[in-house]
Amino acid sequence: HLILPDQTIYRGFFAFRRLAWMVPALLPFAPLMYLPGAAWAGPRVYRIIASSRRRFETCENDACRI
Repeated sequence: HLILPDQTIYRGFFAFRRLAWMVPALLPFAPLMYLPGAAWAGPRVYRIIASSRRRFETCENDACRI
């Protein structure tokens, strides 16, 4: 979730897409997330990545479970 100062809330892919404009390392990818079909494909790809994110955890304590 991304909550902007004006209380606009973005979730999932749309939060990541908006955040890409704010994080310098992601800025080169931000325009790609607005290509035709991105609003359709983005949430699906995001869902796949989010559902398997536990495989990428490197924590050895309970901090990652928060």
